Amino acid sequence: MKFECKVFDKNGILKKIIKPNDIVNSVDKVLQQKSTQRAIQYINKFRQARVKTKVDFSEIICAFCEIKFHARQKSAKYCSHECQKSFYKKKRKKIL
Repeated sequence: MKFECKVFDKNGILKKIIKPNDIVNSVDKVLQQKSTQRAIQYINKFRQARVKTKVDFSEIICAFCEIKFHARQKSAKYCSHECQKSFYKKKRKKIL
């Protein structure tokens, strides 16, 4: 911080002026206290480590165009929405 902080009471009278160096020194003192260190350790215990999961894409053959594709779900049958629509249109024409 480059500027001084002025602290006023509820009546508007200037109580004290805090210089930038005073703020930095007071923060360092607070962080060095045992109670603060214990609180930080306690909070860090609750943090869960981020676990990266490996995504396993299944390689499936499309029911319409018969091309291999990587499906997001194991139950996928078509490589795209267009293939799905075309398959059902073709199936419907055979029935009629």
